[in-house]
Amino acid sequence: MKIGIFTNNYKPLISGITTSISLSMAELRRRGHDVYIFAPDYPDYIDDDSCIFRYPSISTYLHPNFRIPISFSPQVDRKIKKIGIEIVHSQHPFALGPHGYHLGRRSGIPIVFTYNSIYENFSHNVPLPKPIVDWYSINQSINFSNKCDLVITPTQAVADLIKMRGVKKPIRIIPSGMDFSYIKAADPERVLREFPKLRGGKIMLYVGRTSAEKGVDFLIRVFSKVVKMKDDVYFIILGSPETAEIPRLVIELGLTDRTIMVDDVPYEEVFDYYLAADIFVFASYGETQGLVLSESLGAGLPVVAVKAIGVNEMIDDNVTGILIDRDEHLMAERIIRLLNSPAELERLSINASIEAKKYSIYDLTVKLEKIYEELLKKYANDYSLPVA
Repeated sequence: MKIGIFTNNYKPLISGITTSISLSMAELRRRGHDVYIFAPDYPDYIDDDSCIFRYPSISTYLHPNFRIPISFSPQVDRKIKKIGIEIVHSQHPFALGPHGYHLGRRSGIPIVFTYNSIYENFSHNVPLPKPIVDWYSINQSINFSNKCDLVITPTQAVADLIKMRGVKKPIRIIPSGMDFSYIKAADPERVLREFPKLRGGKIMLYVGRTSAEKGVDFLIRVFSKVVKMKDDVYFIILGSPETAEIPRLVIELGLTDRTIMVDDVPYEEVFDYYLAADIFVFASYGETQGLVLSESLGAGLPVVAVKAIGVNEMIDDNVTGILIDRDEHLMAERIIRLLNSPAELERLSINASIEAKKYSIYDLTVKLEKIYEELLKKYANDYSLPVA
């Protein structure tokens, strides 16, 4: 198959969507398919893959590496026609997602959409009244879903939500997968060599972006309570600060000596940190799944997370981790209780490793491949081209 993936997020931007696309693309290619990526361009960034095509883009204050694509490039569109893409997979209901949709409809080929985010949870990034942005985000994502042939969600909770909001098209649940070979190759000792003060202590870990919806400020305040009760705990925040707020809060709370902020590292090195840590902490309220939760489970790392849609389905409370309400004192107490109980940490770790098997990138790509094949067969046999 010739598969075209249209995304607003891709390298060099580090995000769960970027990682998920990269892993799926690699596995699909391993299975003999041709995969092409259509994404925004980035100044001074050169791709090492001839099957990645870039649309012009403009900068935005939302994120230092985030670009807004301009969905107009006759040169790229001509290449798409020449390639002969057989199926379009849109990753967003905005910008390049709809552009891919229109190209697909004109070519008479199937269109798949992955509902990657609860989009209204990001409305604080747009300088317009929140009710207006929320309304537009919800309506655009639902309307776009109903234009496509099939919608993929990473969890049942998200599928239920968008059905309730009016999505009528078929929905399949395929979580973002992970490649377990990264865990096998990981070197936790490298982290301890780089940061010797961690040796002999307990490590809390957060991996991901530090934008407002990720709740990293909440986690830092939780950590400030943890260190008052236990003096051998350190907090690693793996991901470049997107604003000055996070480093400023660390200083303000007197946590400089106990907090290690690591800029973005190569993906394969992230697993060194997972294996070096004792607990993974998570407080995002905007996730449909949270790829870092899959990665934590795969590393056998117990998770302490704030309850949220998507998160509640990823973490089995008191089995693979701990789910709590958004309460700083309660989260700090549960973290201390876990760190003081090696037997409980080991139990959660074993369960996490077992649970993670369902997120194998191989198995999940097989499911995705079958969806593509079903849609191609449907179009070949009895599909009448809908009106765009």
